[in-house]
Amino acid sequence: MPKVVEVRGYAVKVFTDDHGPPHVHVLKHGILLKISLQPVAFVSAKYGRPGDRVKRDAIAVVQEHIEACWAVWRNIYGEDAASEP
Repeated sequence: MPKVVEVRGYAVKVFTDDHGPPHVHVLKHGILLKISLQPVAFVSAKYGRPGDRVKRDAIAVVQEHIEACWAVWRNIYGEDAASEP
């Protein structure tokens, strides 16, 4: 799973064996958050219940690095896997 970026303790990754609409996974405090890329929004969480601040911060990190997120997604799934808005 390639890491897109790690900022302020939020590790943004794209799983290579994943599927579905374009999204990234953000790891923080042992919680794995799924954040969609189009639109950038919280989808779900595993391994815990993130508070509102963790959700907001995860979304903000993805928005700050949206171009890198799309680049890694497309590198794994191809140019036709999805398109940026």
